[in-house]
Amino acid sequence: MKRFSFVIILLISSIISSGCQLLTVYYTAKSKSRHPVKPMTPQDVFHNYAENNKVEYLDNLLEKNKIDVDAYSKYSGETPLYVAAKKGNRKFVTWLIKHGALINKKTTLPSHEEETALHGAIRYGQQETFDALLEYGADLSVKNKTGWTPLHTAINFDRTKMAIRLINHDISLNEKSNLGWMPIHLASAMGNNEIISLLIKKGISVNEKSTGSLLTPLFIAVATGQKDAVSTLLENQSLVDAKTAWGETPMNRAITAKNIDISKLLISATPDLKIAETDLTKALRGCFQKTPEDCYKIMGMKYVPFVRPIVKIPMENQKKSVLVGWFKFSIYKHGNWEKFIDFILKDPDLVNVLDSKNDSLLSYFAQNGDIRNAKRIINMGININTAGDYKETALYKAASSKDLAMVTLLLKHGAKIDIKGMRSPLVGLFSNRFGDDITICKLLLKNKADPNAIDYEGKTALHITAGYIYREHAITLLLFAGVNVNIQDNYGKTALHYAAEFKRIPAIRELLKWKTDVQIRDKKGRTAIHYAANSGSYDAVKLLVDAGAKVDVKDNEGFLPSSFAHGNPQIKDPRTHKLLQVK
Repeated sequence: MKRFSFVIILLISSIISSGCQLLTVYYTAKSKSRHPVKPMTPQDVFHNYAENNKVEYLDNLLEKNKIDVDAYSKYSGETPLYVAAKKGNRKFVTWLIKHGALINKKTTLPSHEEETALHGAIRYGQQETFDALLEYGADLSVKNKTGWTPLHTAINFDRTKMAIRLINHDISLNEKSNLGWMPIHLASAMGNNEIISLLIKKGISVNEKSTGSLLTPLFIAVATGQKDAVSTLLENQSLVDAKTAWGETPMNRAITAKNIDISKLLISATPDLKIAETDLTKALRGCFQKTPEDCYKIMGMKYVPFVRPIVKIPMENQKKSVLVGWFKFSIYKHGNWEKFIDFILKDPDLVNVLDSKNDSLLSYFAQNGDIRNAKRIINMGININTAGDYKETALYKAASSKDLAMVTLLLKHGAKIDIKGMRSPLVGLFSNRFGDDITICKLLLKNKADPNAIDYEGKTALHITAGYIYREHAITLLLFAGVNVNIQDNYGKTALHYAAEFKRIPAIRELLKWKTDVQIRDKKGRTAIHYAANSGSYDAVKLLVDAGAKVDVKDNEGFLPSSFAHGNPQIKDPRTHKLLQVK
């Protein structure tokens, strides 16, 4: 029977005097050694119980241990109350509040928007914990990092039932977010007619303007293409000619977006304009082929020029909502991502918007493999070579995601491979071990990718493929493309150093065929044979010695290659020591 090693993970969870201990036992058949992992602290156990709704163990744990019921998790920055609220654990929420948990304490991590437990219950749609928190007197006016009250949060995440309950409480309905938005502005962006109507019934003016941009609910509804919301707002005397801070009216926006249905609603609500329905539709379709100014003339309306500000979208990657120009818009709930894209693509001025990291929409599509929307936005004239703060173009993101179809599409439409100061798609291609990178490598090299392009550590694709992301075929492609085999990265290492370090014997053979200099030292004064000796590979040492590598070269600390071999348990072949002996 073959001897083998195996690992047994034994989880012992018990309530003892110190609470709960987590013991991991590592057992190796050869050594029969056990390596205990540091036990969980009672506070860790408490957070674990909050995650898993283990209410029945709480009293015993609290009785025998000093527990802070408001302590932040060292992993998530959440309080136990926030965790229980977002998980929908009503019993746990009740227990925590009764034991002194601060009901309005906020999370600490920016990724959580610095929210209270009530925000969390709303965000994650937990009706039971939402009800419990209201019953125990949670603050309904407290704001998170973006200035959202619980009502803002409920509207944004389409929690209509929760929003209605909040509105019917005695709270201020005029609270503004950091963008100067009131709940009615957000409801207009979301097209939530039920909430819009209730807010109007409660006395909120339909002509309230946001701070700074001076957006009315009507303008926002028009901008987001919410036809029903536009209709509701017009029925309640929204001003059709209200201007933004830069002088744009809802009609300007509707015509620019070429939205016939909304344009018709606005025109029908405009005094002094009496146009038959059939004539109106025909006129709108005709004028949408022209400039907005010509369109106004066709409609018999006075065109007032305005200058729209440069739009920059603070959009955090993978988050549930983004800022489109001037308004908050949920992109993942109920398929609103497509609506978001449709809105953007109707307005040429928004095609080249950038997020908070200066990445473009195309960059986002490239990273996530969204071919359909990538094609749409390319056809709208987006700048295909834009790079964000991390110097990554859409082509770089597509290559690093190993998306052949996306790389092909971008190259077909003129994406540049090597842009000065930007990260190289060829190097990014080999940033992880998974996926088909050889086909893409061939395609990039065929399109004149620079094989000597480097990443932020000074590594070429050859450094990577010869070492920790080993790709034999890629090495050959790069060598025939003219890569400099002796380029040193920021650590002074060549591809040969990495091949020796990782015992890539075929790579060492191939590199030596291309006249790699075996005597090059890195910043520690080490040649490739130092790393080969440390790896314990006889074959690597033999190849380098045969190629002329010197075994009597000391590194910056005075160590010979043989110093790394001495006592090295990885060396199984005694001939290795003999090869490294200084004669």
